[in-house]
Amino acid sequence: MAKPIRRERWKVLVALIALAAGVGLRWWVLTSALGVADLDEATVGVQARGFAHGDVAAFFLNQPYGGTLETAFVAVSLEVFGSSVLALKLVPMALALVAAVLVWRTAIELELGPTAQLCAPIVMWCGPAAGIWLSTKERGFYGVALVLAAAYPLLALRLERSPTNRDVALLGLCVGLGWWQTPLTLLVAVPVVLWLAWARPALVRGLSLAVPAAVLGALPWLGWNATNGWASLEARTTFGTSWWDRLGDWLDRIPVLLGIETPFDAHRQLVPLQWAGWVVLLVVVVVASRRTAGRAPWLLAAMVVGYGFLYALNGLAGGVGADPRYGYLMLPVLALCLAAMVPELPSPLGRFLTTGAVIIVSVGLAAWGLVGLRAVGDGKDPSPFLTSEGIEDVATLLRDRRIDAAITDIAGMQLAFLTEEQVVGGSFAAPRLPDFERRARAADPSTYVLDIGLLGNVEVFDRWLRVNQVGYESVRVGKWQVFFLDRRVSPDDAGVLVYGGQLGDLGPGYPAGGPDG
Repeated sequence: MAKPIRRERWKVLVALIALAAGVGLRWWVLTSALGVADLDEATVGVQARGFAHGDVAAFFLNQPYGGTLETAFVAVSLEVFGSSVLALKLVPMALALVAAVLVWRTAIELELGPTAQLCAPIVMWCGPAAGIWLSTKERGFYGVALVLAAAYPLLALRLERSPTNRDVALLGLCVGLGWWQTPLTLLVAVPVVLWLAWARPALVRGLSLAVPAAVLGALPWLGWNATNGWASLEARTTFGTSWWDRLGDWLDRIPVLLGIETPFDAHRQLVPLQWAGWVVLLVVVVVASRRTAGRAPWLLAAMVVGYGFLYALNGLAGGVGADPRYGYLMLPVLALCLAAMVPELPSPLGRFLTTGAVIIVSVGLAAWGLVGLRAVGDGKDPSPFLTSEGIEDVATLLRDRRIDAAITDIAGMQLAFLTEEQVVGGSFAAPRLPDFERRARAADPSTYVLDIGLLGNVEVFDRWLRVNQVGYESVRVGKWQVFFLDRRVSPDDAGVLVYGGQLGDLGPGYPAGGPDG
């Protein structure tokens, strides 16, 4: 038995190399300007602290969607490792690794060759740049959603081969959990379940056990909606886009998901032709489908095509700009498709060299994309979800001046998380907690922290202060302008703008004007 084990040692070696490479890429992100916790991540951190003290909620703060299973994991991480940005981001990175392991198991179920089985999780863990970056972003539910996206095809293949009550219940539970976490999981779950019904029609009659399991998984969603007028089902804005517009948006993201275009920079491409990514995807899916036709005919194609069709049904996809987050759950099937194309050489040395080449290409593409992504972050007016240059220094400045509450456009939760709520911020462009909004507006005199590149609010506010003869001191810190006023000023009076127009009612529980509003 010793000789076969020795022959397989190369697999352990390349697995360790790939693991280290993926960790290294993520560490590079974390130690750069890209590693700062953005407004959504900070919101998760603040909410997770509340979880630790028994303040548990079903959804991401101040919205009727975005399940909080991952927030519970973050609460554990913050308790174990202490409250820090790194502890916050450990959770999505660990979940990305779990998803890579599930992709490996799926590659085995697909009966890919031994080399391809090993390459599938490597491709998933070591690239592309968008995947590396997104796996460092703790946005509340995307990490768990990625794990579910990797679990659906694995469970479907197991059921197609040899159905068991356990796997039926697991599939139902995962679908229910996905519905609670984010409807984005349906972009993977629906095509997979439909394929399973087509591949094994007789199994449909035995799926009754999946229904109660799905209800169990979706129970927090059901409980919250039963007491909140089913607000999760209310139609949300489409941002003026049509189904065809959103399908085009999905197609435009394909080169980013394949790693041949830089996230947030459509002009930085390895192949300067937009349709090149579509051609690559078509070739990869066709070849992968042919190579898996004996075990799972058309599964991979159904997952890719189904993802695009359902992506275009999601009205919110029209409002994420260049952020590739809505394509994140497509990475497991892309990793399987790419791995299926890997040639299977007969000798251990050939397999070792092939796998090594896959690592080099994956890491090289990811590094190329991350360098470009960092350049975007260092450029003029980057997305607030990409970098928040200077926000830690703003937090330090406010603490040094003994400011315990500030009015901000989007940075309120960041200030609260970074200072462990020694400083709280009301975010009039993206309000999250009524208490923070009240405290920020009640502070006398007021302190404002505004993003210099957002909606022109710095210029609007500065002009309003001068016209109304309000005394103030203004300090530039990174991409932020901090205003220390000599009296209390409400953002409702100051003419600052929010997404969609003029500041108005912030919703139930939020002050509409001043501390008593």
